[in-house]
Amino acid sequence: MKNLLYDVIIIGGGPAGSEAGYHLAKKGYNVIILERGKENRDKSCGGGVPPIDWKEFGNYPKDIVERSVGDFNFFVNEKEVLQTSGPKGTIIKRTKFDKYLQDKALRFGAEIQYNCKVNNIKESSEIVKISSKNGIELKSRYCIGADGPFSITRKQIFQKNLDKKRCGSALHYLIQIPEKRIDELIGNHLYFFFGKLVGKGYGYIFPQREALLFGICNLDCQDFILLNKKLDSLIKTNIGKKMVGNNRYIEKKGGFIPYFPSSKLSSKRTILIGDAAGVANPIHCGGIWQARKSAKIGAEVISKALSNKIKSINIFDSFIKKEILLKDNKYDLYLQKILERDRLLGATLKMANNDQELYNAVSYLINMEKPHKDVYNTMLKKSPKIIFNYLKKFD
Repeated sequence: MKNLLYDVIIIGGGPAGSEAGYHLAKKGYNVIILERGKENRDKSCGGGVPPIDWKEFGNYPKDIVERSVGDFNFFVNEKEVLQTSGPKGTIIKRTKFDKYLQDKALRFGAEIQYNCKVNNIKESSEIVKISSKNGIELKSRYCIGADGPFSITRKQIFQKNLDKKRCGSALHYLIQIPEKRIDELIGNHLYFFFGKLVGKGYGYIFPQREALLFGICNLDCQDFILLNKKLDSLIKTNIGKKMVGNNRYIEKKGGFIPYFPSSKLSSKRTILIGDAAGVANPIHCGGIWQARKSAKIGAEVISKALSNKIKSINIFDSFIKKEILLKDNKYDLYLQKILERDRLLGATLKMANNDQELYNAVSYLINMEKPHKDVYNTMLKKSPKIIFNYLKKFD
């Protein structure tokens, strides 16, 4: 580790931190990433990456892709009401995906310190000083907090803790199944479940190469005891029994997903990105593209500050607002209300079978091919018909 004043210290080596490190190192800046976990650590994650990600950041190596997926099957109270097809997204495993992004940063000269849990961050008008539990002390001109839902950067610099009222909670089982059997059961489809068993949120089945991820995501941040009961009930449905069979559960993992940003994401010398910034999607809680997008924006802002093209990094907030919040997240907070009303959601999805514009809008919610502002406007335009169908008995 170099004994110097770094240009940027990045706290967190997930998709957000690694992406930021890559962009800054590529421009020639002295960058170090402090990752609290070990090298090749795993992370609780559904692993779904929408097409918008590879279109903006490029294709991934074949060895990190579990499956290319583009067909979505929607169920309300165990009844399939809609199937859509769209551009191919990707299912990845976070262990390989994060290592791929970290290696990109390393190739351009970034440093990574693993097993480095930061416990103190102090910011002055000139520098940021950081220390860790294992005695490492560093200083830099700028700092990026990419340290997840329970971000110490957010807590110490911005005096904000995780707001569980604006947070999702997710839990999944990983079920080992032979690849041939997965091809027969679900292929390259993603299954989404809504209704009474789930509440405000959704259940899901995502196929990996030789495993199924069977999970549940709640948008009211329910505790994991209740979430576990709901997931077990979902697995005991006819669809769940068919998918799981007698196959072995090889892991159970869960976590929190912040989908509402703090009032400020930048200070004098620090910015927040990814889950630390709370920019995950409020409808499906996907956050990989949002993490990388916020990292790319953050790296560009800090690069301009380091080269004296701008005087303040506070413009970062307005870029995040423009590129993420006002295109998608703001409108998804409105659309959340539909998810907890199974008859209203059922009427909407059922109507999409015979309405191409609504069909496309539902697809865009998942594949993010269009801004969710457009989806909201379509839903608004179709609302008289949707409400009419809602008032009828949904069967």
